[in-house]
Amino acid sequence: MKKNLSFLVMFLLLIVASGSNAFAQKQELSGTILNSDGLPIQFASIQVKGTTRGSTSNEQGEFKITASPGEELQVSSVGYATRLIKVEKVTKLVITLTNSGNNLGEVVVTALGITRAKKTLGYAIQKIDGSQLDQAKDNNIINSLSGKVAGVQVTSGGSATGASAKIVIRGNSSFGANSPLFVIDGVPIYNNVTNLNGGGGVDWGNTASDIDPNNIESLTILKGSSATALYGNRATNGVIVITTKKGSKNKKAIGVDFNSSVIVDKASYFPALQNEYGGGRNGEEFIWNSYNKKNGTNLTYNDYAKKFAYNYVDGRGGGINDGNPNSWGPRLDKGLLLDQWYSGKNSAFVSHPDNINAWFNPGVTFNNSVAVSANGEKASGRISYTNQDTKGIVDFTDQKQNTISANMNLKPSDRLSTAANFTYLSKESNNIPKSGYDWAGIFGWRQRDFPTQYAKDLFYEKGNAGYIYNADNPFYTLRNTIGFKRDRVYGSISSEYKINSWLKANGSMAIDFYNEFRKEITQAGTVNNVRLNRGGQFREEQQFNQERNFDFTLNFDKSFGDFRVDGLIGANKRDNKFRSMTLSAADLTVADIYAISNVKGTPGVGNYYSMYETQSAYFAANGSYKDYLFLGITGRNDWSSTLAANKRSFFYPSISLGFIVTEAFKLDLEKISYFKLRASVARVGGGTDPYLLSRTYAASTYNAISSFSPTSVLPPINLEPFQTSSYELGAEMKFLKNRFSLDLTYYNQTTVNQIINVGTSRTTGYGSMTMNAGEIQNSGIEIMFLGKVLEKESGLNWDISINWAKNKSVVNSLYGGLSSYQISAGFGGATLRGIPGQDWGILWGLPFVRNADGKVVVDNLGIPKTTSVGVNLGSVTPDWNGGITNSFRYKGFNLNFLTDVRMGGKFFSTTAWHSYPTGAYAVTTKNNVRETGLIVDGVFDDGKPNNVRVSAQDYFSGGWMWNNHEYSILDGSYVKLREVIFGYDFKLKKTSFIQKLNLSMVGRNLAILYRDISTRELGIDPEVGLGSGAAGVGFENFQIPTVRSFGINLRANF
Repeated sequence: MKKNLSFLVMFLLLIVASGSNAFAQKQELSGTILNSDGLPIQFASIQVKGTTRGSTSNEQGEFKITASPGEELQVSSVGYATRLIKVEKVTKLVITLTNSGNNLGEVVVTALGITRAKKTLGYAIQKIDGSQLDQAKDNNIINSLSGKVAGVQVTSGGSATGASAKIVIRGNSSFGANSPLFVIDGVPIYNNVTNLNGGGGVDWGNTASDIDPNNIESLTILKGSSATALYGNRATNGVIVITTKKGSKNKKAIGVDFNSSVIVDKASYFPALQNEYGGGRNGEEFIWNSYNKKNGTNLTYNDYAKKFAYNYVDGRGGGINDGNPNSWGPRLDKGLLLDQWYSGKNSAFVSHPDNINAWFNPGVTFNNSVAVSANGEKASGRISYTNQDTKGIVDFTDQKQNTISANMNLKPSDRLSTAANFTYLSKESNNIPKSGYDWAGIFGWRQRDFPTQYAKDLFYEKGNAGYIYNADNPFYTLRNTIGFKRDRVYGSISSEYKINSWLKANGSMAIDFYNEFRKEITQAGTVNNVRLNRGGQFREEQQFNQERNFDFTLNFDKSFGDFRVDGLIGANKRDNKFRSMTLSAADLTVADIYAISNVKGTPGVGNYYSMYETQSAYFAANGSYKDYLFLGITGRNDWSSTLAANKRSFFYPSISLGFIVTEAFKLDLEKISYFKLRASVARVGGGTDPYLLSRTYAASTYNAISSFSPTSVLPPINLEPFQTSSYELGAEMKFLKNRFSLDLTYYNQTTVNQIINVGTSRTTGYGSMTMNAGEIQNSGIEIMFLGKVLEKESGLNWDISINWAKNKSVVNSLYGGLSSYQISAGFGGATLRGIPGQDWGILWGLPFVRNADGKVVVDNLGIPKTTSVGVNLGSVTPDWNGGITNSFRYKGFNLNFLTDVRMGGKFFSTTAWHSYPTGAYAVTTKNNVRETGLIVDGVFDDGKPNNVRVSAQDYFSGGWMWNNHEYSILDGSYVKLREVIFGYDFKLKKTSFIQKLNLSMVGRNLAILYRDISTRELGIDPEVGLGSGAAGVGFENFQIPTVRSFGINLRANF
């Protein structure tokens, strides 16, 4: 027994001794994985060769692992060459991996700011480098995305200073703005839009235009519901995640970045106006000849014109058709001598072909940015300042913006790290021009022989006096200013604590708030104010918007041999506040003193305040097996204060799967070097605006007596949150050693329980009721192709990027028996509607009257008949859109150009609608119709061909056209040369204090390479938009001419 006991004791001692010896040999190693530029590589795999011990690098490229001297570490990351590192006694390592020539290791920022390797995702995502946004600069960052992202449609709001831009990802899923959520460094920010309808108005811009492109490191577009589900009820329309430039401890201690550019805008795409006939009425040669023939007279054209067509006396009707005439007067440049406003009696009646150009000046934008970064072992940071100063193409318009951004990262210990970032900006304009029908008097109704430069000089000499008509000089009108000033701050503070090697806790607070002051004035000297003896008018509005987000998460990342599991659980509290105050004056005691103390009579006042809150809990779990099979599951539950207590809770799940076929089966194919399949399903949704559930009242005062009246909208009963369910399938392939890649995606999403206001019987006391009343389905295909056509280290390199997308957006159903829902009131009776079974956005208006054979029916005078019954005139949804980017590099030179394409989609053009009656457009003189008359291509009621010849004035300016919208429906197709950048990277000595220096010439919107004949013959840019909401979709209204932009950009790093 003793012998056995002694043996057991000796055996245990041997085990302890050997164990102690083993532990003595093993040691904990820590290190950092870097690329050849000294930047951290995330998610690199570190494996002790021949064992199951492994680790993964974090966002900073850091890792920890246990190994013994003499063992080998196998370090790998997709896209980099694998390295074997022999373990020595050194316990802290810095390991550099070299690029293997592909981008399979690309890291992207996903929902909630989580960085992940792109190969692990089960859904489509697209990343754009910041340099692609700040080279060919546009003052609105949204415009810089046009043609660069598959499935994204960007529509510019026009050429006016500060104009909006509209962005839609994967089609319109609602009858609202359909704007994606913008997130900057984890901070959700406002992109409040200007929702102008087809008539136009004041475009205050969209607040995402505040983003400074000089400060962007990268931009990631999260398209489908699986990618966005973690953001909850605000992510139905996609998310744009922006990562800003930061200091890094792997860069040099102090760095300075400088960027300076000058961009000149020149109005370039003008309407196709005629220069053959001037102002007046009944002046065309066909009418003159018809008059002589009918009356047996032999009046000369000059005598006829002076007696019947046009002769100026006072511009108030005292002469012949001189009271604000349009362009149906006599022929220009034919030697006629008429009395005129600017040139006096019996002066030559001549054309002014450049009179439209004279309304516009060259615009110019100066953009200067400087940034300083400091980097150390325990801290890093960056601070930048950008000044942007714009003078618009429209006289007396401008915009300025100053932006200060700063971020700081502190790491007081190995476990604790904190980060803070903030941006302050001040944006202001003394005057922004109106858009839409305000320009009809310039492009349409104003007589074509109008001397624009003379009117401009007259304004500077006499103000509003002496103008041609009993109206305001347009250059005086531009001094009725519309200005604003916006002060904004957004940013966040966050902390991270590493509990152990696989678990960490994060807490953050984020805020975005801004104050905006708006002021509109009308001077005392307007014709109307002088007539009524009023001292002028003004209106002021103060707006305050604020959003705060508080998040706490526990993040985990653990490997088990071939398996890796990572993810998070967290909670969020979000609160939003809005308030506004308005003040207006219909008259002023002392002329042109725009102050409340100077109001004559009772001022108009108003205020509004709202707040709401959303509380959320969420989780994400990602699993991988052997770096080729990836599973992602997310879930989020929101509780919204804007819904009833029994309806305010809603849950959003998603699941995604990625499978790398070539890695799983160790395929070594000659032509296909990478093949991945992916699939995902998800559901997202959301609530509504605050206070819609209760009966609210509006207060007003009359004769010092206050009254309260209910709103016109009946509160809803049992309002449900709207929901979007989707699925997505995709494949990624790379060919010929990753020189070429192809990404294919199919998606299908359906949004139900649309929250809209539906008209109701007036017997209820209300005009409409809020309810769940619609279902919209979007499905489509997206294709991305990348290729290295030429690749030579010291020779010519050519890269190409092609994106193509087709989206089908259909209104599946509406509430009850609704036959349609009016999305926008449009203009002139043409409306935009949602119709069950039809595409989202049907243009509804009055057509030509046609017989059974489709021929236009005319009356006995040979003029088209009209109808009061509206029809479907076409869908605003494009058939497809895409873009092609070519990049060439040769030694220090680089050339990039982007071709942007949109095909299909209709729009109603107010310009086209007025091209007939105003007589100002070339279509009214085409084929010599004012000399010969015309026979309308149509038939009488009995089917016989029309044989009645009519004057151009009787046809184009007849009353029928005001009851017809069909001839003003145009095709929205275009191919544009969107961007061209030609630059040179200077070769600098390594000892130079300048690290990098680039000089580039840039251009935007340089050419419309293709447009449909319907827009080409009218000189209309088919890329039309009014504001950035849904109400302006599908409508064009006397657009300010599109500009070509040319400039020079200097970038230097010190």
